[in-house]
Amino acid sequence: MDQDTWFDKEDIERYINRVETTPSDDIALFNASYNGYYLKKDTYSKMTPTASNMVNLHNYKLLLDKCTDGGYNEKLFIDQVDYDLDYQFYKIGKKILNFKDVKVHQQFGTTVRRKFLFLDLSYTTASPIRYYYTERNYIYLQRKYRKEGNGSFFGFKRHFIYYPSRAIKMFLLRKENYKEKIKMMRLGRKHGKKGCLGTIEEATAEYNRLMAIKA
Repeated sequence: MDQDTWFDKEDIERYINRVETTPSDDIALFNASYNGYYLKKDTYSKMTPTASNMVNLHNYKLLLDKCTDGGYNEKLFIDQVDYDLDYQFYKIGKKILNFKDVKVHQQFGTTVRRKFLFLDLSYTTASPIRYYYTERNYIYLQRKYRKEGNGSFFGFKRHFIYYPSRAIKMFLLRKENYKEKIKMMRLGRKHGKKGCLGTIEEATAEYNRLMAIKA
């Protein structure tokens, strides 16, 4: 569980009980409902963050046996690692089960609210380096999935609405160190397109090496 995530005591107890009593042959990940509210029914999803899920170790081992590059990709370093694992389970036909009666609270970064003309805008902000990793890994994975014929895995909304709108909001509001964040997002895109991963220092060194060869 991440440091920005917490459960109420009764939800933890219910979560453990649900995992122990639910048939799990085709389940890769068990998951709680995010944002602090319950669902109307148990649901399956294609993607989920790892902040609060429980991994079915039997199916994780199956993933490692089936895929030469299976499991957590440590070269992503931070951000999107969870969605890449979701994708790998998706490829071998395993599911993510979201329990209707277990909720988790999560606060990613800090929510900023500002007025712009007649609009009330809000977005979640974090440090510039976090924007670098988010943007880089998303670009890298999107290109990777497209090559494998699964370019729609992230979905239309995430690709064409969520990420572009975040940058636009930061620009319009011109708050919270927005220039540095947009600069880091641009750097992340450059590295992601070239497949330069690892820490930002490692990715920068690899990018410069590739550019030197190209020159």
